[in-house]
Amino acid sequence: MRLFRLNLVFLWVILSGCAYFNTFYNAKTYFSEATRQMEEDLNKDGKISRATYSTFENASLKAQKVIERFPDSDYVDDAMYIAGVSNFHLQKYTIARTMFSRLTIEFPSSPYYAESHLWIARCYYELGEKDIAFRMLEEFISNSKNKVFFGEAMSLAGYLALEEGEDEKAFEYFNQAVDMSHDIQSKSNLLFELSQIYIDRSMLEKALSVLQEIEEISIDPLMLTRVQLQYAKIYRIREMYEESEELIKEMLANEENQSVFPDLELELAQVYTQQNKMDQAIQRHKTVTENYPNTPQAAKASYNLGEIYLHGLNDYESARNAFVAVRQHDRNCLEATLAQSKINEIGQFVSLNNEIQNLEEEYPGLMNPEVEQDTSLTDKVINDYVKNKFRQAEFLAFNFQSPDSALGIYQSLTTRFKDNPFIPQILNTWSYLLKETGDTLRAEMLKNRLIREYPYSPFSLQYLGREHPDSLKQEKNQSLIFHIEETYFNQAREQEGMKAFKALLDTASLDSVSRAQVMYRIGLEYDQTFSDLDSAMFYYQLVKNRFASTKYADAAEKRMNELNRIIEKLMEASVDDTLETTVVDSTQGLETMMDEMAMDSLQREEAHESIQE
Repeated sequence: MRLFRLNLVFLWVILSGCAYFNTFYNAKTYFSEATRQMEEDLNKDGKISRATYSTFENASLKAQKVIERFPDSDYVDDAMYIAGVSNFHLQKYTIARTMFSRLTIEFPSSPYYAESHLWIARCYYELGEKDIAFRMLEEFISNSKNKVFFGEAMSLAGYLALEEGEDEKAFEYFNQAVDMSHDIQSKSNLLFELSQIYIDRSMLEKALSVLQEIEEISIDPLMLTRVQLQYAKIYRIREMYEESEELIKEMLANEENQSVFPDLELELAQVYTQQNKMDQAIQRHKTVTENYPNTPQAAKASYNLGEIYLHGLNDYESARNAFVAVRQHDRNCLEATLAQSKINEIGQFVSLNNEIQNLEEEYPGLMNPEVEQDTSLTDKVINDYVKNKFRQAEFLAFNFQSPDSALGIYQSLTTRFKDNPFIPQILNTWSYLLKETGDTLRAEMLKNRLIREYPYSPFSLQYLGREHPDSLKQEKNQSLIFHIEETYFNQAREQEGMKAFKALLDTASLDSVSRAQVMYRIGLEYDQTFSDLDSAMFYYQLVKNRFASTKYADAAEKRMNELNRIIEKLMEASVDDTLETTVVDSTQGLETMMDEMAMDSLQREEAHESIQE
């Protein structure tokens, strides 16, 4: 019986050992397979597939099981390394960092100890803690025991320096990484990355030098093909379009280059775009989106199509459709974020154009050079039209890169509506845009016109280095208004407060904003304290007509609309009575309806808040 029990114990030990070894073996197998798949994915289209993510997930789960169930086994540090790297590629950077930290603390003699510190720095980098990552890398590089990983550390430090705008420091790190890399494939990859950085910064001679160095050391067909693609890019940037097109078409004719066909087609499309051959550019971009869907290249091609439709053809609907397709091809790429911004801009621009069209259809006089003779046009209509056209020009000039269209709008507005309060701002923007496009002479002429015709505009005063007379008086006037509020209205002495405000209006010292504020405040008291609609409407109308560019004009117009709706309700309630009789005899009903309207608009609170300001 004792022998039988010993055999059972021995068998259990054997089975337990087999269990943890099999679990670790599975983790290692999944990890090796995921790493292989990832390399294939990245070489194919530059991103990790869902199948590869799934394999990394399995590797992490198996490794975690070894760590939790068999903490005394000899493979725990191996399992921590597998779990850490797998979670890093799964973009679970906090989990990965925690796993590597545990490895360095619990297994200081592990062969993964030094490399784990490098992975921790990578995790901090991905988590946005770049200062911590950089300090860790510098400390890592200062320790000669980590020499075998210096190449990778230098490369990561180079990218960090680039993001901080320290290009020279970055290039120093990258070149050190190349020098310290003794593996041909790693060295070639580093040199290729460096060539792209040089190309992005238009350092083309250095890029060519690096590419030639790759050709001297590499025998990898794919790497050499990618080098040729870089040459094609450099030709395009140097406007050597025939050489670029010839090289790309030659590479497209070779089936051995299929892995880079999407990049070649995309590059050829950009060659056509730079030559303003829009039909050919559109066709090539469509070739990429149709033949290589759901790839980063297709997303880039869709984005480029949107730019062509938007800036080259002014086809906003096609541009929007192209930008929408970007996210469908690759939701995680940079172009997807940029495309969403473009979609929003196009939506705002189309809505603005519709508002302008509606105004032009309703008020044909807006299109007439003799607009001031059209009595059907109110100040409100003209101001809305000028403001919307100005916004339209801003979109064209600064969002859609169509400065010529914007300049035409500025010319039209300043000719037809020269007395409009928005004209100084339009002249200032017009002058700025001319200066940006290189027409400095006309820009200076417009600036002088602005100063001559609108000397007290904030733009003219800024050019002259002066302060607006109104701004010098405004602080004093605001103190007077506050004093009246405190002395009379806050003490329920409204009649005396109204007299004080009217006396203030008779003084010449009030600046325009304060005058609008006082008029609006008087109207508000007639409206909500004394229920005198005629007087309220009179003051609201004054504010709206004389001070259209202030916030009080907008508030006055809003309240006038509300009062007009109240009057309509009263007329409907008492068809037989005249409006004057209704107002006089139905004060209580009027106040009730006004209270109902005030619940929605909160006009009283807004007015008091404005005055306190």
